Amino acid sequence: MRESGAVIGVFGPVIDGPSRYAGMIATVLTRVDGSDFETDMHTQANFKVGPTSARRVADYPHSHPEGTVIDGYPQIIRFGGVDADA
Repeated sequence: MRESGAVIGVFGPVIDGPSRYAGMIATVLTRVDGSDFETDMHTQANFKVGPTSARRVADYPHSHPEGTVIDGYPQIIRFGGVDADA
C-alpha cells in the first residue's frame, strides 16, 4: 500500500501460525509518522488480520487504528513492532 509515494503498508496471505489465522490476509501498516518500510529497520506497526486486506479510511491518518478497515469477520487487530535486522 502506498500513500503520497511512500510505502505505508504491506499485505498478503497468512502462511503460518495458529489455525484461527488459516485462509486470512495479514496487513501490516506503519504506525509512527515518517516511518518508511523501504528504509527503516525498526518501527512500530498496526497488524490487522481478516478475510480481506485492510483498505484506507480517508477520515483518519493511515497510522491511526481507525485509518484502515477490514471488510468481513473475523478481525484480529494488534499493535506491535517490525524488526528487519536479518
